Amino acid sequence: MKKYLAIITCLAIVFSMGCATANEPKSVKELFKTELPNVLGSGTLYDRFSAVKKMDLERFINSGQGEALLKSYALQIKYKDGSDPEVIKYWKDKGIKKIIFGGQNKYVHQYVAYVPVEALEEDNTKKFPLIFNLPHANLFQAEGRGYAELAAKERLIVVIPSATNIEELMRLYVKMTKVYPVDKSRFYMTGFSYTGFRTTEFAMRHPEVVAGIAINSHFWPFMWEMPEPWIVDRLAKLNMPIVKHVGNVDFGVPVPINKPMDDKTNPKGKDHLHTAEENIDRANMWFKINNVPQVSYQQAFAAAKSKNKVEREIGVPVSRSKIEKIDGTEYFYGDFKSKDGVYRTRIISMDNIPHYVFGSMAEVTWDFLKHFQRDPVTKQSLTNNEVPL
Repeated sequence: MKKYLAIITCLAIVFSMGCATANEPKSVKELFKTELPNVLGSGTLYDRFSAVKKMDLERFINSGQGEALLKSYALQIKYKDGSDPEVIKYWKDKGIKKIIFGGQNKYVHQYVAYVPVEALEEDNTKKFPLIFNLPHANLFQAEGRGYAELAAKERLIVVIPSATNIEELMRLYVKMTKVYPVDKSRFYMTGFSYTGFRTTEFAMRHPEVVAGIAINSHFWPFMWEMPEPWIVDRLAKLNMPIVKHVGNVDFGVPVPINKPMDDKTNPKGKDHLHTAEENIDRANMWFKINNVPQVSYQQAFAAAKSKNKVEREIGVPVSRSKIEKIDGTEYFYGDFKSKDGVYRTRIISMDNIPHYVFGSMAEVTWDFLKHFQRDPVTKQSLTNNEVPL
């Protein structure tokens, strides 16, 4: 029954967008096959997901996750251009001014800002948190990944930049703080896949401005290379709250952490292949940064037989855990306590989710990051309250 209710709901959404007619209703599966483009390659999203051997695509489509994904990309299904007047009106009706900055040359890259209208009022005195969501997709497609909706719901300033160069991103951050009423103690960055690497690299090069980061990528900060020890040591003095969320059928990101990536599980070539020990070392790098006790190889391997399902899913012992269903999908939360008692490190494994980004990830990201600030003077990581799980 739930399956058919989900189909009816999805069809109602798509009918309202003009993507089907009453005479030719489409099932959720058909909508995936025909309406959702694969923003990371050719064909449709259905084609991309069909190539993921470990993924149960039918279960995904017929779960709440399938319905939620269609809803997230409703604008992208109906409109070809993010500057369409109807798209601009959609955000205006939510109290968000969508601002598209054009141009792409040696010095200027395109970006899109989603700004609460009250932030632009002449008599405004409030400061707003700022999130850079690095897209790894065209900017309009990235709009469907949840952060723009988060701007409307939580009254944040969200910027989706096309730039990935670290210093260009830094210049854009400075510009945003001058143009908009940004709370400089609450600047966050998120990234997916390649832009997850860029996010971690930015945090290591400019930790003094970043309150926290979220990644859907490897723990490796500079593509497949580790940073020099002095970079890690410097960041460990400041700490860097991080939430890593990854699907357990993602071909490119190892979960559980205590398992190796080899040719049988990863078709992407030698640069994607890592031993379990290498994966554990990368997790330990972040534990060091956030003053979390190091995990030995033996402890990590023992997690495979833990009575705690979250530890089995993530692949290392955790300080606390929970399992939550979001859009019909199990999310496995593992938190790691720093020696000062603060939970600055969170890993989330998501059942039957491939190498992709979904709207719910923006919400679970903000549920964690919103508790952290960066003191503009001392540059220390701060939290005003205990971080809930």
